[in-house]
Amino acid sequence: MALFNWDASYCIGIDKVDRQHEHLVAIVNRLDEAVAAGRDDGEIKGILKEALQYTQYHFKTEETLMANAGVVDTEHFRLHKRQHEEFVQTVVTLVGGLLQNGQPVTGELLQFLIKWLAEHILGSDREMARVIAAGAAVEDDDARLLDAERAESKLLAALQESEWRFRVIADAAPVLMWMSQADGRRPFFNQRWTDFTGLARSELEHGWQSAVHPDHLAALEARYAGADSGVGSVEYRLRRHDGDYRWMRETAVARHGADGAFEGYVGSCVDITDLKEHEAALTREVEARTAELRDANEKLAYDKAALQALFERLQQTQAQLLQSEKMASIGQLAAGVAHEINNPVGYVKSNLNALGGYLNDLVQIIETFGTDPAAAAQLIRDRDFAFMREDAGKLLGESLEGVDRVQHIVQDLKNFSHVDQAEWQAADLGRSLDSTLTLVWNDLKYKAEIVKDYQPLPPVECLSRQINQVFMNILVNAGQAIAQRGTITLRTRAEGAFAVVEIADTGQGMPPEVAKRIFEPFFTTKPVGSGTGLGLSIAYGIVKKHHGSLEVESTPGKGTTFRLRLPFARAEAAA
Repeated sequence: MALFNWDASYCIGIDKVDRQHEHLVAIVNRLDEAVAAGRDDGEIKGILKEALQYTQYHFKTEETLMANAGVVDTEHFRLHKRQHEEFVQTVVTLVGGLLQNGQPVTGELLQFLIKWLAEHILGSDREMARVIAAGAAVEDDDARLLDAERAESKLLAALQESEWRFRVIADAAPVLMWMSQADGRRPFFNQRWTDFTGLARSELEHGWQSAVHPDHLAALEARYAGADSGVGSVEYRLRRHDGDYRWMRETAVARHGADGAFEGYVGSCVDITDLKEHEAALTREVEARTAELRDANEKLAYDKAALQALFERLQQTQAQLLQSEKMASIGQLAAGVAHEINNPVGYVKSNLNALGGYLNDLVQIIETFGTDPAAAAQLIRDRDFAFMREDAGKLLGESLEGVDRVQHIVQDLKNFSHVDQAEWQAADLGRSLDSTLTLVWNDLKYKAEIVKDYQPLPPVECLSRQINQVFMNILVNAGQAIAQRGTITLRTRAEGAFAVVEIADTGQGMPPEVAKRIFEPFFTTKPVGSGTGLGLSIAYGIVKKHHGSLEVESTPGKGTTFRLRLPFARAEAAA
């Protein structure tokens, strides 16, 4: 947008003067553009000198015209001449001060030139044209008309000053700003636009599209094709002065006149390249992390399925081993059963390890085949795929036979024992302890002296067969803890609503790190093949089922005490 837009409204009817006025306006606009573009001082001084010389030439032309019209002796001529002299003096003072101090041309000088041109053309020179045409002083009616024209000139000058202030504000804004007209032309771009693109305002007014990336130009022009289309925000790439394209976010709003008619858009742009690059980096990071998580999830899903299958197998095996431990309390059959179970479980595990290796080889072949069939074929030969396929079938068959063997053994033992079918009943814990002691006496009589310290106890409502199994497991452990000869002490007493049974031995005892794990399933300090590590775990579970507690105190080299607490009355949850 030019600093001063010349149009027919500024014509006063004297062609020569009108042409000079238009030329003066063009000089002022060139001065503004040179200042805005940061041209060198020599060029700006040249334009200032040209403006001053041409203005003086213009003043001489006007004074000659008035002299030829015979109005030299009028007050109007003297006033007009004085205005010329004051203008020249003011410009010389402003320009001289700037050049002497080495300061750049400021908005004060440009604003003065705009305001003076508007008032001079629309006021003084229009009055001059009227005087020359009349050949005498203006009559009263003409004077009133002249006053109106002077008021109009002041309003137009104020408008020019308002436009100037808008330019100052727009140039100081930290964003790229532009303004378009209803026909789509963009007559105004602020200083940021010229600094960013390296294009002069005149170049931008007639070819701003050249700075827009070709991939975005058509879409951008289409956004502004309609009147008052409510464009909002749009993103596109704009070429910077160094040739680099930068991402811009442009926001535009429609302008309307006093009558509501659409007059164009005013828009602003901000550089969002750094934001775009940050978003792209985040997107790449998210995609990478998503890919990692997807791969991890796939692996986890595979591992989960494998672990689930293994867990189910372990649950089955655990249930079978738990049942075998219960059956072991009946007699020597338990040792044979454990041996029978451990054998198939052992070679099933061995077979599974071998099958796992074959599975890894097969996965490697499949993955390689997708990218390099030749390499996959070589892997098939290297891994002896034919043997692997044949051996895998054998291993699976043996494993299934082993699992079937374990299942059959456990099922037979379960059918034999029927331990879980016992009913709740009131039991004398002292008598139950004695009965259990009788069953295991053969294992204890050569190793331990039995000491009984029974205090009277009310009957305890419980599953007596399961409680007997708890006693048996603890007594067997007590006997095994005594290396040569020792003592096992049995105590019973009442503590409030609970019956307490203690079984203490003078065996080897346990360190704290062993004692705190003694009730964990499968935990054992015995040599491999000598125990499953389930006896005390089963005992602990039975006591918890009765809403009681089972504690252990042990000192290495001195012995161990198991303390069992059971409520006298049956707890509902225990049912």
